Amino acid sequence: MRINYGWIVVACSLVILVAFGTLTGTFSIFLEPLANEFGWERGALSAAFSICAFLGGFFAIATGRLTDRYGPRLLVTITGIITGIIMLCMAKVSMLWQVYLLWGVLGAVAMSCCIVPISSTIPRWFTAKRGMAISMGIIGMALGGVIWPVLAQSLINSFEWQQAFRIMGIVDFICIIIPAQFLKSAPAQIQSAGAGITEKPAIESLTLKQSIKTTRFWIFGIILLLHNFYIMMILVHLVPYATDTGISALTAASALSVFVAVSLGAQLVAAFIVDKLGGVKVVVFSLAAAMLSLLLLPFTINAALIFLFAVILGITGAMNTLQMIVAVELFGTKYIGSVLGVVLFFGTLGGALGPLFAGGIYDTAGSYMPAFITCSCIGVTVFILSLVLLRLTKAKKK
Repeated sequence: MRINYGWIVVACSLVILVAFGTLTGTFSIFLEPLANEFGWERGALSAAFSICAFLGGFFAIATGRLTDRYGPRLLVTITGIITGIIMLCMAKVSMLWQVYLLWGVLGAVAMSCCIVPISSTIPRWFTAKRGMAISMGIIGMALGGVIWPVLAQSLINSFEWQQAFRIMGIVDFICIIIPAQFLKSAPAQIQSAGAGITEKPAIESLTLKQSIKTTRFWIFGIILLLHNFYIMMILVHLVPYATDTGISALTAASALSVFVAVSLGAQLVAAFIVDKLGGVKVVVFSLAAAMLSLLLLPFTINAALIFLFAVILGITGAMNTLQMIVAVELFGTKYIGSVLGVVLFFGTLGGALGPLFAGGIYDTAGSYMPAFITCSCIGVTVFILSLVLLRLTKAKKK
């Protein structure tokens, strides 16, 4: 029996995204060492991550179109080269503008050349088991988030933050560039018929222009914007907040890894149920968990509560893959690179604003509490919007 090459694409995507976790999952680990070393304010330093998130989403609009036209291999190879350079150069930074240039601008280019090309390539290889295939590939982001926070903190403790960056740079060169050479676009006949398996009816594909005229496009975009606002805020500032309350940096990093580990489990579960239930229904459940965790967030004043918060919030980690699956459900696959590039811009915009907002609040008020209370309100809003999206989706099917 001939194996669908799409599964090789999935496996390579998994390895690439795990390695890419050096850029997306470790900024909070280096936040305090860099701030202490050079006397930078946390809000000012957090701006580098916000620049990366915002510009990465903006650049993704272009890379989505490029993926539709040229495929993923070249773009993801560029990611490997740039990410390795970023890590090696971060070991030599001494001025804040250098962090902005490296992690902010170059990191944005690397991100835009990685996430959207991979996310839009996998679904084109599958129709049957599409949700599982997307989940199995994109789950690499969660795996990277599990591995790299604790590993980076351990490297810092064993050596120094400069050496930790050098080691991560070498990993990026090897584990992104080599697998990228095996990525390729699905042949037209596979995109039409799927993996040679009995398929579900084809989803109507909407162009970008048609998509942005629909209400569900804007509801979905706002959900991603607000969801990433609080997720990225937490990823960047949870460790500094925990250490401010007297919890050790390694314990705080472990809580962050627990969050990502539960996210990994949530993505695995989603991989097996999303094709049966539909992506939007699973989104509603995930965002209900997010709402509950964010209502708990202002009360996380000790290690036990932070771990409880991390476990509950981790359930919403399925959103990492669900956003790709739902985009395909709502808009089809033919133009998914272009559509996904714009849709995910909402998420990256939220991800850019969240850390910057929390850092600014901390620098002004000397506490993260106002930012955390804001997150609780946003969590309730996002859950309500998910119910609206579910209703719109059911109306579309009728």
